[in-house]
Amino acid sequence: MQRKLKQTFKVIALLTIISCNYNSQDATRKLKKKDTLLYAIEYSDDISKSIMSFTVFTDSSYVFTNIVERPNYNKTEEFKGLLKIKNNHLNLSPFELDYNKSQNAELKNNYIDFEGGEFPFRMKIEKTKIQSPNYINYSNFPDIAVFKFIEKENSGHYKNYEINNGDLYKAENILKQCFNDNKGKLNKYSDYVKQINAVKNMQNEIILFVHCYCKLDDFIKKEFRLTPIEMQDGGKCNVYIEINLSKNKYTHFHTAGF
Repeated sequence: MQRKLKQTFKVIALLTIISCNYNSQDATRKLKKKDTLLYAIEYSDDISKSIMSFTVFTDSSYVFTNIVERPNYNKTEEFKGLLKIKNNHLNLSPFELDYNKSQNAELKNNYIDFEGGEFPFRMKIEKTKIQSPNYINYSNFPDIAVFKFIEKENSGHYKNYEINNGDLYKAENILKQCFNDNKGKLNKYSDYVKQINAVKNMQNEIILFVHCYCKLDDFIKKEFRLTPIEMQDGGKCNVYIEINLSKNKYTHFHTAGF
């Protein structure tokens, strides 16, 4: 009888040790698990196909992945680092994002904008637990993209202005009037995408710098919201219009090459 009791106690003790060890490992796994705070992704399908993704975790780490597929080669890049979060701003610290050398990013209007660096770019936010204000409902403005005015590249005469839906409705009315006034020089208003920088001048007036580009190909039509377009010429397919929104009128108009 005593022998059976001893064997029973040994079995119970062994099961207790196994259970404690499992619970300890389970607790460790839970501690190591990192929840996602932000996930952004962007697809590109031009000459090459690319998929970029950016993930921020609860331990202030991030992973940026860039997958490129071309007819003659494939490439996968992965960049990891740490960042600091303040409201809707990310400070990539102590190291910059190796992909473009950007040190800062801002969340707004359902995008994350990577600022500065060798070239600015943005990605579409799929989900976020980080603050991300929405000033613009882009579904109401299918051909418009707004980019932040980079103050360091210009004189102190202008400061970035956070444009909103109401401003853009007014801006579209002025732009359509400009196109109507110059219809002999331009294509239809709907044939262009419009990229806008919004600022305030020293008189506290709202000024819009508007670059209009013809929808020449799928790249422009699909990706005009991701990065500013650079076009040296283009004639009537490269139009610049300056608007004084405070005075409700356009003040400058010209096409490239004229």
